[in-house]
Amino acid sequence: MATDKIYARNEGGVTWLILNQPEKRNAISLDMISHGIILLKEFASEKKAKVLVLAGEGKIAFCAGGDISEFDQMRSNSKDAIKYDREALKFFDLLYNIEKPTVAMVRGYCLGGGLGLAVSCDIRICSEDAQFAIPAARLGLGYDLELMERLIELVGPSYAKEMIYTAHRYNAVDALKMGLVNRVQPKSTLEQYVIDYTINIAKNAPLSQKSAKIIVSELRQIPTERNMEKCKASIERCLNSEDYLNARKDFLEKREPKFIGK
Repeated sequence: MATDKIYARNEGGVTWLILNQPEKRNAISLDMISHGIILLKEFASEKKAKVLVLAGEGKIAFCAGGDISEFDQMRSNSKDAIKYDREALKFFDLLYNIEKPTVAMVRGYCLGGGLGLAVSCDIRICSEDAQFAIPAARLGLGYDLELMERLIELVGPSYAKEMIYTAHRYNAVDALKMGLVNRVQPKSTLEQYVIDYTINIAKNAPLSQKSAKIIVSELRQIPTERNMEKCKASIERCLNSEDYLNARKDFLEKREPKFIGK
């Protein structure tokens, strides 16, 4: 279902996907999830879109988690919750598996499912006033298996268990120390930093970035399940590309390379 509570805007090679429910600290509803899936698929198929930034509208919150006002109707029992969570996981998984760079710009609150969105992105850049938490234990909920796995990859099992056990809110300094975020910026410069950061990413070779994402994903698997042929094929595609040929010429002739993803 289309909704104005989540929307995309394109700025050059950068697509900004904005959670737009600031009156609820950008808590994500089922309509937002459904429309978000459509917007992510459009980003994935758009050749001119090189990198995605996920952000929350306003200056108070990135995302405060699921829209709890829907829970009595849509997650009141395990059967309904499974249906709800299955749709939400489609959104998280699509974000996680897109073969283009993704960046979460986290300003203010990043809680529960909002943290799940952040850890489903490749990179997290937050403001100095950001707060991170998983309040599942205050609601009697279990945290999603796939999202927990992504969290553990970043912070390790001990911090992941501490976050669940305590439901404690961690500040930006804690998050950086834990490995939950890549960068911390002052509130006043966060957005411009992310703009400059992602413009730089968009200038670089898409095939190199896609190859890196494929290889990192495969190396996460246990050795017997890694698709090393897929990794090698992605590297060979880079070596045989027009981009590599032209970039070599550009380097020798001292020109800024322009990549087309071929």
